[in-house]
Amino acid sequence: MDVTNFPFDEQKCTLTFLSMSYNDQQLKFVPLRKKVDVNSLTSHGEWNIVDASVDTENSPQVTNVSAIVITYRLQRRHVFLLLNTVLPIVFLSLLNIMVFLIPEESGEKISFGITVLLALALSMSMASSMLPRDSTSVSLLIIYIFVLLIISLLTVVLSIVVVLFYHLDERYANSIQEEERSFFMGFFCQALAKKVKSPVTSNQEKLEQPEQIQGKRMSKILDTDSLNDAEREVGTKYRSIGRIINNVSFVVFLCVWFLLTSFIFLKLTVRI
Repeated sequence: MDVTNFPFDEQKCTLTFLSMSYNDQQLKFVPLRKKVDVNSLTSHGEWNIVDASVDTENSPQVTNVSAIVITYRLQRRHVFLLLNTVLPIVFLSLLNIMVFLIPEESGEKISFGITVLLALALSMSMASSMLPRDSTSVSLLIIYIFVLLIISLLTVVLSIVVVLFYHLDERYANSIQEEERSFFMGFFCQALAKKVKSPVTSNQEKLEQPEQIQGKRMSKILDTDSLNDAEREVGTKYRSIGRIINNVSFVVFLCVWFLLTSFIFLKLTVRI
C-alpha cells in the first residue's frame, strides 16, 4: 500500500477469479464489458470508487489457467481528515512562529513555544496512528509534521536565547543602579566625616584652594559617570542583539513555513 500522498492517496484493489478444475484450453473467461457497473454498490464513508475495470489474463499462480481480473481504483475521502488532522497541524505550525511576536518582558515567550511543541508532537502521533503499519512508503504528511517539529524546537531554543539577552540587559541595569547607590552613599558618608574631622585636618584643608577641591570632586563624579555610561551601552547592546535575533528568526521561519507548506500541499494534491 502506497500512502505517500495520504490523505489524498489512491489505492488499487484487485480481485482475481480463476478455475482450478479446468485449464485455459477447456475454460476461458471472456468479459462482456470492460467496465464494472458501480451504481448498484453501496457508498463507503472513507473510500470512493473512481474506476472499476475488467480484464482477462492467465493466472500467475497456476499455469495454463484462465483468470478474470477486476480492478477497483479507490480514492480516499479526504475532507474529514483535512479538517480534523491536516489543517489543525498547519494552524499550529503558523501559531508556533508567532512566538517571536511576544514581548520578552511578558514572561510567556518560552512557555508558549513549549506548549505548541507538545501540541505538534501529539498531532504527529495521531496522524501516525491513522496510517497502516505495513505500508512500504512514508507519508509526506508525516515528513511535514516532523520538519515542523524540528522548526518548533528551534523556535524554542531561539526564544530562550532572546530572553537570555534580555535578562543580561537587566543584570547590567541592576548593577549600574547598585553602583550609583553605593557611590552616592559613599559621597554622603565622606561629607559627614568631614564635619567631624580634627581641627588640624580641617585647617590643612582650608589652606587648599577651593577650586582644587571642587576640581577633584568633579573629576571623581565624571569618572563614575563615564563608567556607568559604558556599562549602559554594553547592556543596551545585549538587548539590541536579542531583538535582531528575534526579528530575523521570525522572517526566516515564516518564509520556510510558507515554502514548505506550499510544496507539501502541491505534492499531495497535484497528480502528475
